[in-house]
Amino acid sequence: MSNETAGHLTPGPHQVDVDGLTQRYHVHGSGPVCVAVPGGPGVDWASLRTPELEEFLTMVYVEPLGTGDSQRLPSHPHGYTRERYTRSLTGLLDRLALPRVFLLGHSHGGFVAQHFALHHPDRLHGLVLYESAPVTGPEHMAEAAARVDAFARRNEGRPELPSALAALQAVGASTDDASVTTALRGLLPVYFARYWDREDEFRAFRSAVTCTYVSTQHETGEPDVIDDRDALPGLTVPTLVLVGRHDVICGPRWAEELHTLIPGSRLAVLEDSGHLGHVEEPEAFARAVRGFVESTRTEAEPRTGDAVPEELRGLSGPVLMPGTDEYAAECATFNLNLSFRPALVVGAACEDDVRAAVRFAAGRGMPIAVKSSGHQFVSPAEDAVLITTERMKRLTVNGDRRTVSAEAGLRWSEVLPRAADAGLTPVAGSAPEVGVVGYTLGGGQSPLLGRTHGYAADHVRRMNVVTADGELRTVTPDNEPDLFWALLGGKGNFGVVTEIEFDVFPVTRFYGGGIYFAGEDLAAVLDAWRLWVPTVPEEMTTSLGVQRLPDLPALPPPLRGAFVVHVRIGYLGSADDGERLVAPLRAAAPVLLDAVGEKPVTAVGEIHMDPVDPMPYFDRSLSLREFPEKAARALVELVGPGSGCRLANFEIRALGGALDREPRVANAVSMRGVPFVVFGFAVGGLDRADDLRRDLAKVVDGLTPWAADRGMVNFLSPDEAADTEGVRAVYGPERYDRLAEVKRRHDPANLFRHNHNVRPA
Repeated sequence: MSNETAGHLTPGPHQVDVDGLTQRYHVHGSGPVCVAVPGGPGVDWASLRTPELEEFLTMVYVEPLGTGDSQRLPSHPHGYTRERYTRSLTGLLDRLALPRVFLLGHSHGGFVAQHFALHHPDRLHGLVLYESAPVTGPEHMAEAAARVDAFARRNEGRPELPSALAALQAVGASTDDASVTTALRGLLPVYFARYWDREDEFRAFRSAVTCTYVSTQHETGEPDVIDDRDALPGLTVPTLVLVGRHDVICGPRWAEELHTLIPGSRLAVLEDSGHLGHVEEPEAFARAVRGFVESTRTEAEPRTGDAVPEELRGLSGPVLMPGTDEYAAECATFNLNLSFRPALVVGAACEDDVRAAVRFAAGRGMPIAVKSSGHQFVSPAEDAVLITTERMKRLTVNGDRRTVSAEAGLRWSEVLPRAADAGLTPVAGSAPEVGVVGYTLGGGQSPLLGRTHGYAADHVRRMNVVTADGELRTVTPDNEPDLFWALLGGKGNFGVVTEIEFDVFPVTRFYGGGIYFAGEDLAAVLDAWRLWVPTVPEEMTTSLGVQRLPDLPALPPPLRGAFVVHVRIGYLGSADDGERLVAPLRAAAPVLLDAVGEKPVTAVGEIHMDPVDPMPYFDRSLSLREFPEKAARALVELVGPGSGCRLANFEIRALGGALDREPRVANAVSMRGVPFVVFGFAVGGLDRADDLRRDLAKVVDGLTPWAADRGMVNFLSPDEAADTEGVRAVYGPERYDRLAEVKRRHDPANLFRHNHNVRPA
């Protein structure tokens, strides 16, 4: 985005001039933009602040004109009509260069929001009417009076009740900021379902609420009466109506009427809330809003049928719009259950294409998602510009310097043979079809060189990066040390890495592959493997998988449709030494198939034999601080014979060695000192999602007594680290805080947020 636009959406307070008046607003959180209008009129914006929404939305809390530090009209306290507030909102969106947003209005803010939606539906992705009503005036007041009477009957005998009811009467007689604030604080228990039962929870909120005296009258003194019942059936914006069961001001009667009037709207009732459900039931409140946001197909610019935007014409690579076969193919991922659904796709063929795409997205306040091979997916990125890099294939192998420079579209299967021609090999992963750059930015744990040389990220020398300002930077430990540190381990949070240069090693062969045992022998093999792992040198890397294999002709006969234990071996020493080291494992149980032997480094994929074709699946992971006998017994019960487990694969990888040591140049990789990581996946389509997710949760949760306090970024699924606390746990507090500070400096508007997101500090 432009520097001006980016600055308007950085966390914290801001102001813009609208129609010659200063409008204040406050930005918190990350995700699609949601503008929130508080109640009142005149109630402080902070009363509506909801951290739970900020986990998945960029909340722009409006401080309406006449309220708080926003400018007042010459006719103050009168003249703050819905038309005035709608003009103010329109001007705010124009100044922020936001074509469309979600809009949430609470109480009087709901009246404003529905007026805006009726007059400017093209500016909204979706509308949340929270404790709102289609009408004000005598009918509304009579309903409120009846509900206040019901509240009084429910709380009869409470000594605090008379003062709360008196404060309710005093609000109408207040004509200055101090008296209306005092009255609002006094009546606040009436706005809760069970204030006095939970007073310790809500006391701080009550004492912090402030209010500016703002009337609901025109400049002339005439009341601003609302009746939208004739207009609401024509509302075309996707709408969520949200109400507390015990709200006395805009209760369920009005929510149900709104729901009936607005075509296709949703109704959500917070059963244990009054007028302030975001305070009383914040998780349920956020869950309702999140479900609405995620299920509402955002219509971010541009959509199907729109022309390619002017700024993106003439790129080297294609610009693909929704609704075409080319768009669908570009958005496909390795997991057939998941695909991207962005506003548009830029199929970048060069760094200039990436710069143009970033600048286009930034100029419109649109987030940016990046895809190379599509093996790791976090979000469908419906509101985003998706940059695909698979056309960027420049590869340089320098045998004298023992380095490789690889552009962002390359996969390990393309790099390995070229490096091998020079007698060299990189710290590549278990699946050769994975993208080089994404794997490395997430750390990169190799089944062959990992325990000897550490993570792939430890050997990076240089990266070319397009940051959120659209600039192409060459990042090294010397010229951008903090950004260099954060990129390696921070995986995609800080820009688009277009090229990466890294060290490779004079390795041409290895001893390794897989040994398969019958699944019924899991306990014996697992015990032998667990006791064997601490005895082997760093040149040996190993893992163990429990697999329920499909009945496919591509598999050798002993493995077709079989339940097996797959022990993986990657050893850099001699074949003779490897034979000696592996002998205890071969003796653990009868061997079904032994595929361990001397191999060229280009056969590294034969260690794990990971799938190479896309499939529908669900996955989970967990790091372990130890793997004692009790954990092994638990794993046998969870995935072994008789367990009923339906997972296609559940594996445990032994780490340690150089993976525990800090590299010469530090980076943000989070796993040093963690000895094991487990990963599982279940194969099946979306129709089996609930069952397969339960199967995964049962196994992963069963190992949590031995869980480590950090996670492996490359193994995270869309269901994991889905909020700030989850991501913070993956990295650990100190590392996360440093990443968040780098994010603040290089991506303050959090454009790169369709990932396991580090939010700006």
